[in-house]
Amino acid sequence: FISGLARACRALKMLGPINGGQFALALLILSSPLFTNGTKVGQLTGHDPTEWSQSALDDCLASSGSTNPDAGSVVCNLKIYESAIQAAAQEGIELMVFPEAYGLAGNNVSFFEPLADIGTNPCHDMAPNDDDWSEIGTLYIQQNTLSCAAEESGVAIAANIFTYVWDDYDFETQSATMHRYITEVVMDKTGTVVSYYHKHWLFPSETMVEPGPFAPTVFDMFGKKWGIVICWEGFRADIEDDWSQYDGLVEQGATSLVWSIGFGAPKFPAKLDTQKTAIAVAKKYGVAIVSSVDTKFHIKGDAGFVDASGGVISTSEAVLTGLPGEYTAKPAVHFADL
Repeated sequence: FISGLARACRALKMLGPINGGQFALALLILSSPLFTNGTKVGQLTGHDPTEWSQSALDDCLASSGSTNPDAGSVVCNLKIYESAIQAAAQEGIELMVFPEAYGLAGNNVSFFEPLADIGTNPCHDMAPNDDDWSEIGTLYIQQNTLSCAAEESGVAIAANIFTYVWDDYDFETQSATMHRYITEVVMDKTGTVVSYYHKHWLFPSETMVEPGPFAPTVFDMFGKKWGIVICWEGFRADIEDDWSQYDGLVEQGATSLVWSIGFGAPKFPAKLDTQKTAIAVAKKYGVAIVSSVDTKFHIKGDAGFVDASGGVISTSEAVLTGLPGEYTAKPAVHFADL
């Protein structure tokens, strides 16, 4: 609302001299939701994917039907994401932003999932048979669960997962190549995939995946364009003096950015400051930013929300309740109008 009010005031200055009654009426109209186009956005905060007991992880693995030991972490942490989406719905949040893929997989990354196509609804199109994940459904367990949660709650989500994509089968060599990525998947409030983006700029330790193509990606939602930035990509622009990704997002009309960050794994240098970076980017490009980080600890400068002028936005909080006792972190949903 505040950022919208500021835009309204700037617009009023352009109108020239007006009397008090005209000013009040114009200010009321220009600062209304129709003019400001504010979107209530939430981010998961205080979540640590490693804060599960071993017995809980074993139970989650058994319920997954997967032979991959890291599936236990994914299934357990999906419970936190589902709880966050339910809390978002209760607060009237329209878009939930989640951390980088480590927020689900934890530190031991070996669980990769085939990427659902844009336009598909994983809740229905990739559903398991009779809740038995041992067949095809287990392949899409993250996207299926998140899609169903989005549909049931009526909340759009920007989540990040480890994915794989196969090349087209080469009949001459009788082979195909699998490509593993860190991928932002965006679903609308019906659970339908509307966009995805493979992380291009990888942190040096992320050798288990390959960089996606350089393709700054923007998606349309709630009457505005949102750009996608994943973890290290947000920091490296200033550190390496390469702003090409941000340039590409803004050139496509992005006015807000979603930034999924993974501080839990790999560990990042303490000098990285999300707040400082977000403020600098907002001032440079005039874009608002919402970030989500996967750690129970307070990261220096983890503001979460920054408006288009570089101001830190005050947020409201919904503490997640009713979580399994075997999970010891204290996650919450922070939210604000963006």
